[in-house]
Amino acid sequence: MRKKRLVFSMFACLALVLGLAACSVRTPVTAEAFKGAAEELGFTVEDKSSSAAGTQGVRTYYVCTNSGTNQVFYLGFDSKEDSYSFYNTIKEGIAGNDPSVQTVVESDSYCRYVCSVGDTVHTLVRIDNTFVYTTGSSADKAELDDLLKKIGY
Repeated sequence: MRKKRLVFSMFACLALVLGLAACSVRTPVTAEAFKGAAEELGFTVEDKSSSAAGTQGVRTYYVCTNSGTNQVFYLGFDSKEDSYSFYNTIKEGIAGNDPSVQTVVESDSYCRYVCSVGDTVHTLVRIDNTFVYTTGSSADKAELDDLLKKIGY
């Protein structure tokens, strides 16, 4: 009886762990969904895809602006390797400015880097073959975070 209870408990724990792990799976936002979410939150979205064609595997490139110094960049790549390479290039460029506050989460399909350089807050998020970069003053950070939450990043 004890052995059955132990086996059942182990399977229950395994199911719980696997269930919680599945909750953290993130899916990349499509260009259309990103544009819609940004416009809904009051951002002006410009499609710069034609100017970025052929650059490091870029398929889609949007530049979004709203009040103040806020800017958001959305890039869709041909592959997750291209997006990861681009993420690293931008991260290293910002890190060269000696950021004061940094948080980093990196895995095969998801990367997030948040830092402050002076009064400017930078957030880089990569999911599979997409990359979103927000930059703005610390006073406007909530507006940028709202967009990231809306698209699930």
